[in-house]
Amino acid sequence: MVTEKLAAILSSRTDLTKEQIGRISEVDGWRIVYELDREKTAARQQAKLPEVCFTGFNKTDKARLAELATAAGFDVKDAVTKDLVLLIAGENAGPSKLKKAEAQSCPVTDEQGLIRILEERHAG
Repeated sequence: MVTEKLAAILSSRTDLTKEQIGRISEVDGWRIVYELDREKTAARQQAKLPEVCFTGFNKTDKARLAELATAAGFDVKDAVTKDLVLLIAGENAGPSKLKKAEAQSCPVTDEQGLIRILEERHAG
C-alpha cells in the first residue's frame, strides 16, 4: 500500500483508480512516477527548438535576422547557452560570446552562413 502523498500523486498523474493504487507497493508507485517524469522530460526535449544567438549586429539587423531564424524554427537567445546550436557573429561580435561558444564547441557563422542554413532547412 502506498502513502497518502504517493496516492495523491498517482491519482493526479495517471488514470489508475483508487482501487488499483491501493494494490501498488510504495516502490512500484514511485517507479511509475519516475517513469512519467522521464517521459515528460524526453517529450519536452524533443519539442525544444534549436537555440541560436546573435552577436555583433546593430538592433535593426539583429531584429531582421532573429525574425528569419524564428520563422525557420529556431529559438533566439540573447546569450550563449549550453544548448546553443549556432552563434551568428556580425562585424562587432563580442569576444566573450565567441570565446564561450568556442569553449562549448558551438559552431559560429556569419549572416551569409545563417542564410545558407535557413535556405537548406527550407529546401529540406
